[in-house]
Amino acid sequence: MSMLERDQTVMEREIEQFLKVSQAEINLSLKDSAESIRELTKTFMDMVRDVHEIKVGLAGLKVAQTEQAAKANLEKICDTYLDKVQDSTVGFQFYDKLTQRLQHNVRSMNKMMQMLERQGGYDAAAWEQFRSDMKSRYNTEKDRLMFEALMEGKSIQTAISIAADARTGEGSVELF
Repeated sequence: MSMLERDQTVMEREIEQFLKVSQAEINLSLKDSAESIRELTKTFMDMVRDVHEIKVGLAGLKVAQTEQAAKANLEKICDTYLDKVQDSTVGFQFYDKLTQRLQHNVRSMNKMMQMLERQGGYDAAAWEQFRSDMKSRYNTEKDRLMFEALMEGKSIQTAISIAADARTGEGSVELF
């Protein structure tokens, strides 16, 4: 095999790895979005129920309940409602994560296209720098684990599973 053919083969492997990373990022974003939307939908349905309970509580003020009991009940319902509103804002952080992943993907694609346009053959140092730049842009442990799994040669599905299994703890929020 000539040096040119070997360089072409290595470059094709590099491009294949990059495309796998891009596909995995998009798939992981879609998976996260489905979970986030389900949770937001549930939270907003709970909030509608809570508003209904508040209305019932207000109606109770007009009936036989003591003012103190009605007030305590309404305060409890309002506290629950406020907790749900706060929890739902966490769900909206998904959008920020999604746009970061997609912007990362677009920047990486542009960088790879520029690199391919400049290269006359395979340049190991340029590809190593490209991989390093890609890795440095990952802001979450989940994304870093996915990238590392793909760089180790694992399948896209395995890398997504590894990333999906990376939890930040029950009820916690991973900042990115």
